[in-house]
Amino acid sequence: MTFAIALGPIAEGECIYCRGRIEKLTDEHVLPYGLGGRTILPKASCESCRLITHAFETIALRHVLGPGRYQAGIPPRKGKKRPKSWPAYKRGEESNEKIMIPLDEMPFLLWMPTYKTEASFLGELPEDQVSSDEDAFVVITEHPERVGQKLASHGADLVSANIDHLAFARMLAKIALGYCVMTFSRGGFVPIVNPLILGNTDRFRTLVASSQPKEDGFIDPKKFRPELRHEIVHRIVQTGMIQVRITLFANLNGPPYHVLAGVQGNSTLVYRETENGLSVRSLIAQPLIP
Repeated sequence: MTFAIALGPIAEGECIYCRGRIEKLTDEHVLPYGLGGRTILPKASCESCRLITHAFETIALRHVLGPGRYQAGIPPRKGKKRPKSWPAYKRGEESNEKIMIPLDEMPFLLWMPTYKTEASFLGELPEDQVSSDEDAFVVITEHPERVGQKLASHGADLVSANIDHLAFARMLAKIALGYCVMTFSRGGFVPIVNPLILGNTDRFRTLVASSQPKEDGFIDPKKFRPELRHEIVHRIVQTGMIQVRITLFANLNGPPYHVLAGVQGNSTLVYRETENGLSVRSLIAQPLIP
């Protein structure tokens, strides 16, 4: 499949995702409310796009991150309640027995997806960042012995995770886009993550990467105090692209994520995707020809 989309700065009155001029636009959180985000972009999303982003955020927050998101003390939305229990399993010869454990008695488990860094992205990572070499995940948790003891006290010996790399990448792209709207204003940059956010493409590797946490180790339950601290910063790389670094749960040594979110300035670009994927570098060298 090959396609090209003309992209330009976001105008006032446009949905920041589909770029449609909609009379009724809703407010958007830069960081999802489900991660503790409170900063609002006023009149940013149409209802159709809100439903799209809500769907993949639900997968990323509820099913990917695991019980640690709730154990970190993130308050639920008004009218919503955090789950009272979390599923664990006891291994069996033919199938696993599901056991629901009270959330407050679960070991701390926070699953964080990692992304293989494509060759085209390697030159864009900061020098102090070590790239990830595969699509996998890291687990922020207590010492394995402690985890085993807590599970065994309820007759369980296994906890599983649903790692959806695409849904999580789309959420990271959405965070990066919101950050750029807040930082550069709507007309101050040209976004390139919109096709990924809206599901028009599933090729996220040229836009999203991760690097390895700087420290290894486990959470000491005697010293651990759940607190929330995310970090979002940006830099302009040599190609002129805006690279947004998102570190979720930075206080717990979460892996840094890197998103090529757009190009600073207000020129019109062409997003071009072929069977070989998207070439980010060629993007800024292809102005729209009438």
